[in-house]
Amino acid sequence: MGSGTAKWAKDAFAGGTAGLVVHTVVAPLERVKQLLQTQDSNRRIRLGEIPRYKGIVDCFQRIVKDEGVAALWRGNFSDLYRYFPNQALSFAFKEQYKTLFNRYDPKTEFGKYFAANLAAGGAAGTSALVIIHPLDVASTRITADIGTHATRQFRNIWDVLYHVYRQEGARGLYRGLLPTVEGIFVYRACYFGTFDTAKWVLFEDPERPPFWKNFLLSQVTSVVSAFVAYPFDTVRHRLMMQSGEQSQEFSSTRDCWGTIWRKEGIRGFYRGWNANVLRSAAAGSTLVLYDEVKS
Repeated sequence: MGSGTAKWAKDAFAGGTAGLVVHTVVAPLERVKQLLQTQDSNRRIRLGEIPRYKGIVDCFQRIVKDEGVAALWRGNFSDLYRYFPNQALSFAFKEQYKTLFNRYDPKTEFGKYFAANLAAGGAAGTSALVIIHPLDVASTRITADIGTHATRQFRNIWDVLYHVYRQEGARGLYRGLLPTVEGIFVYRACYFGTFDTAKWVLFEDPERPPFWKNFLLSQVTSVVSAFVAYPFDTVRHRLMMQSGEQSQEFSSTRDCWGTIWRKEGIRGFYRGWNANVLRSAAAGSTLVLYDEVKS
């Protein structure tokens, strides 16, 4: 195995392992966030079979009471089918794109260096997500599936993929792809580009920054990036909620943006944001853990 291939494999393993651990820890917050974010597109809630969730606390309490403690991790196992390859590919692609794009000296060509970091981060996330999008759709449907084993719509990730493909074909498996690509490009560009660039600006030795400063920077970077990209995340999940359904709430990505804006206003794009802040703060540690493992 060549040195370049070995480095790519190391980057992929380090990034994937870091993401795997962090994502499992914050899985309950991810489920609460998605339930709050997608409840206006949840068929059972829209039909009045299940009351709306009032907020984070109400959502947590009702999950535990109605579905059991283990239900806080519903969708986590299937999500890891998506998350591990997504994180591994994102981090590995990031290093490859940085090598391709970033040939600038941060001390003498800061503007070009910053722009190249943004491009590398966005391209890395986009490349990874296009590959694993069907798993993202399946994970979303399972995570937002409310009820006990007897009343849930889907049994597992494979049941979702089969059901969606049977109803809509490949189109259903790639529903929400456009806002996913747009959102992840924005998020990764901010997440990686700002983090890597800020290290050169703030630290004397950007290759070996103080741990606590690196950790704090990663938290700020993660939350800010998530806020900027969150409306894209809401639109993509709302579109995914109609994959495999006979009744379609939105006719297109543009219609989804417009409908949410008209009926719910700006708040509609930020439902579940409070839970996402907590989740994003924990996810920010992925960058620090990755740097530690890589070094």
